[in-house]
Amino acid sequence: MELTATPDPESVPPFFEVIADAPFVAETRLVDWNLGDTDRPTLLYSITGDEAAFREAIERTGIPVSWDVTTIDDGRFYCYLRVDPVSQLATVLEAASTEGLVVVKPVVYRDGSVTARLVGESEVLQSVLRSMPSIVEIDVRAIGEHAGGRTDPLAALSERQREVLEVALEMGYFQQPRRVTHADVAERLGCASSTVSEHLQKAQAKLVRAAVADVRETEPRQ
Repeated sequence: MELTATPDPESVPPFFEVIADAPFVAETRLVDWNLGDTDRPTLLYSITGDEAAFREAIERTGIPVSWDVTTIDDGRFYCYLRVDPVSQLATVLEAASTEGLVVVKPVVYRDGSVTARLVGESEVLQSVLRSMPSIVEIDVRAIGEHAGGRTDPLAALSERQREVLEVALEMGYFQQPRRVTHADVAERLGCASSTVSEHLQKAQAKLVRAAVADVRETEPRQ
């Protein structure tokens, strides 16, 4: 089951605003966690955004017990932290620890919402949904069999990259011969041609990497 959870903006802690809805963060991915100490869980995020602005914002929140940021490359970094969860986060972490439930990594934070894929028997999944706090709006996006190691390639894209890609596809940018230019797509989106070019290049690079990785996973081992 794939779902998107959107908490009430008035009820979220400052830390959630930083990782999920700050203007200097394009996307946050929860790539690993340790819930062994449920009072102070340990979380590892991969973040695309402005590292300096993120550091300043985290220091202002005062939420993490301890934290550290490590640069991956330009515009991407890891954030390792331990937190004293507020009541809403504690409820979510407790649900994630439900017996018989598997949360498929990564969990994606974008535009004030969290998207996750859950695997388990129907009764377990229903129990998890019922346990969510009332301030969290749940949108079940897909229900079906788990596809093993394969993931949706579009999940690698930021919301803006996906939007630009979808508009370009709709307008015929990828047709042969090409029906529109970067300028045409930019006019539709109300942005600069250079912005469209940058987003399309990054989106296509991510999709190609995902496709190649998928092929490698499915190739028979020699």
